[in-house]
Amino acid sequence: MGGITSSIAAKLAFFPPNPPSYKIITDNLTGLYTLSSFLHRENVELLKLPTRRGTEIVAVYVRNPMASSTLLYSHGNAADLGQMYELFIQLSIYLKVNLMGYDYSGYGQSTGKPSEQNTYVDIEAAHKCLEESYGAKEEDQQLSEEAAVADIHSIWIKSVDNHIQGTSDEVVDCSYGKQLWDLCKEKFEPLWLEGGNHCDLELCPEYLETPQEVHINCRQITLPKVHVNEKNRPV
Repeated sequence: MGGITSSIAAKLAFFPPNPPSYKIITDNLTGLYTLSSFLHRENVELLKLPTRRGTEIVAVYVRNPMASSTLLYSHGNAADLGQMYELFIQLSIYLKVNLMGYDYSGYGQSTGKPSEQNTYVDIEAAHKCLEESYGAKEEDQQLSEEAAVADIHSIWIKSVDNHIQGTSDEVVDCSYGKQLWDLCKEKFEPLWLEGGNHCDLELCPEYLETPQEVHINCRQITLPKVHVNEKNRPV
C-alpha cells in the first residue's frame, strides 16, 4: 500500500521540465562541467554528486569571497538548475553567501526518477558535499526551500521558518502556508507577497529584500542535526 501511495504522490508532486532547460558541457582539457547557454564563471562550479540510492544529481556551487555562511537551496517542483542559475548568482551576491543548488533525481540532467525517497538522499548528498568538499560547517549552513519540495523536506527544517509566499498562489494555497508556519517552533514574521503566484516571487521587489533579513535571522539559529535511516527517511 505504501508503494502505491508513494507512486501516486510522485505523480502529483513532481513536474520536472521536459525537456530539461540545460545540457552539461564537458571541457575536454580540464574535465570541468558547465551549463549550456551560460558562460563559464570563475566562482561557479558544476558538480555531479552520487547518492546512497545509486542516482547521480547535478549541483551548482556559487562562491562569494565575502561569505561567512552557505545557503543550501532546494528549488521548486517544476524547475531545474538551468532556470534557477541566474537567481542563484543574484542571491549569492545580494546575501553575501556561498550557495549550492541542486537538481533532484530525475530533474535536469540528474539520473533516476523523482520520488519522495530520492529527495531525502538528494539533499543529504548536497549537504555532505558542502561539508566534505567545501568545509562548510553545519552551524554555518542555511536551508532555503520552495513549495512542494519544502513539504517533503519539512522534517529537515520543521523547527525554523522564514515563510515567503504569494497571496495568489494557485498551486499551494496561502492557507496551507499559514498552517505550515504556525506549526514551526521557531519562526520569524512571514512575508505574503500581494499578487504573487507560485513560481514568480523573484519578480517581486520584496523577494530580494526579505531574504537579507532572513539571512541575518538564520545566522542566530543552529539547525537541528538530521540523520537518514536505512529506509531513507529522516529520523
